[in-house]
Amino acid sequence: MTKRKAKPEPQVGIFWLVKGTLILKGVPLGEAEAGGRYLNAPAHEGYWDQLRRRRAVPPEMDYDEAPRGRVVYDTIANRFHLYADRCILADKKLIEEIIAQLRLAEQRIEIAPDLHYRCTNCLRVNDK
Repeated sequence: MTKRKAKPEPQVGIFWLVKGTLILKGVPLGEAEAGGRYLNAPAHEGYWDQLRRRRAVPPEMDYDEAPRGRVVYDTIANRFHLYADRCILADKKLIEEIIAQLRLAEQRIEIAPDLHYRCTNCLRVNDK
């Protein structure tokens, strides 16, 4: 008999691009937080505090300064949504890395910007 490897469980997650480095926190779907029709990872702010304590991010930087985004799972449409700052969406390799790390390569994914995920640079440009 041939043993089949179980496929890794897809994940939802939150992520940032901090000084050119992707920081990502994924949660398997079975452990994700339910919010209406969506399965989510924990909030950016709480995880950022953990990153600060571990000195994994600049201590003077707030969680919403760097480009960031989130992947959620829509339980009704049966697909993932990747929402991110335009600074992240502009980098195809970065999107591919997020998809790979969250084990979403074989999943249905909608990728889009979201007004909620705008870094301070993007906000400055939009204010002019």
